[in-house]
Amino acid sequence: MVGGVDAAPGWSRRVAGRCRLTLLEGPVERAEAQGVREGLLPRADLVAACSLSREELTWASSVLGIGKLFEDYGAMLASSDLDAVFLASSSSAHAAQSIEALRRGLHVFCEKPIGLSVEECLSVEREVSEA
Repeated sequence: MVGGVDAAPGWSRRVAGRCRLTLLEGPVERAEAQGVREGLLPRADLVAACSLSREELTWASSVLGIGKLFEDYGAMLASSDLDAVFLASSSSAHAAQSIEALRRGLHVFCEKPIGLSVEECLSVEREVSEA
């Protein structure tokens, strides 16, 4: 709940039990991370974080209490017990990262835009329909 508004309507009805969520972040996404931690997704537990920035990973560990930290997205997806990813990364990476997570059977919450071209957006849409 952010400002009294459910930021992900229906999320808790679609996810049985708790959801193990990871955050892929960049330097300006701290507000989103804190929002998730503070109830943006009330049944989600932040269990991993991935960033190319050591400073961001240190912050995720010390402020958010996240224990599993990764600098490599593929390694995180391969080694973590996850249900979903929250992509707050560079817009240029959204489509490829969404597709990789969808192919592993994960739910994806992606900031806009999902892609930088119509073709990228359509490729993510195709992947969703096949998942």
